[in-house]
Amino acid sequence: MTLSGRFFAAARRQPDKPALVAEAGYLFFLGRSKEVIVTGGINVIPADVELALVDDPQLVEAAAFAVPRLGEVAGLACVSARPEEFDLRRLRRHVGRRLANDQQPRKFLALPALPRNAMGKPRRHVLLDLYLAAEGQSA
Repeated sequence: MTLSGRFFAAARRQPDKPALVAEAGYLFFLGRSKEVIVTGGINVIPADVELALVDDPQLVEAAAFAVPRLGEVAGLACVSARPEEFDLRRLRRHVGRRLANDQQPRKFLALPALPRNAMGKPRRHVLLDLYLAAEGQSA
């Protein structure tokens, strides 16, 4: 696909809009494949993990993200309706009934709200930074 004129301004690379415009006018999107969690040779799509949690009454929203650990494992950032009553064991049982073993989140992060970009999508790289900070690690 080639772009010209006013579309170039919108397509230039920005932190929350990962795109690159080559000199010839071709638009390359970056970052989507980076959202895939590769664990044990299995590709886990964050949306699959999130869809398994839609009917959990404890959660207001959740976002899956990759956590580097001898490859990657699935991490899950959770926003709970009642943080004081949040039950992690119950959440693990819930996802255990809906997801294959390799798809199940291994690391959890409780947040008051998910960080989002201007389009309203979760900022997964920020979730990883928040998780690592909570664990006392750095990226």
